[in-house]
Amino acid sequence: MRPFFLIPILIALTILWGCKKTASQSTLDLSQQWQTDVSGSLIKGVSNPKDSQWQNRLLTSSELALFNSLDTADLSGTTMPGSIQSTIFYPNPFLTQALMYFKLNSTYQGQFKLKYVIVDNHMNALQKGSSLLSNSYAFFLLTSSLPSGYYRIYFTLSSQTNENFYTSWGNIQKSQ
Repeated sequence: MRPFFLIPILIALTILWGCKKTASQSTLDLSQQWQTDVSGSLIKGVSNPKDSQWQNRLLTSSELALFNSLDTADLSGTTMPGSIQSTIFYPNPFLTQALMYFKLNSTYQGQFKLKYVIVDNHMNALQKGSSLLSNSYAFFLLTSSLPSGYYRIYFTLSSQTNENFYTSWGNIQKSQ
């Protein structure tokens, strides 16, 4: 008789374990896009005041964990700029290449490290990289062979004495 009492308990545990698994696999909303033309001018976006993509923000521990494999990036000789005035990703949507542009304080003449991770709506890392950027107008050319679709790019800026001094993300679209 005792084994029959265990069957309902095992069924309940199986159901609870299955529900927990799907609840933790949340999806990102990639629909809010800041669309920019080839010169970096904003076409569409910023309509939602709570939307703070492309601005300095704290990343969660799971978002920062995306960068774990990039922690070996050499930060020797890099310095932190006094301020980041703006970040622009253009064009968005893009075909194969896009520029990330960081406008810094005008007197900055050093170098800093950009680390980036492109994810899908399930937080699966699809492309990662790092690049050394310099001077007050810092550009990074992103080349991607991802299929067309909506993605999110997480990025951090780091220097030798201030790792991840600027962290953010933005939604991007790869077109055909």
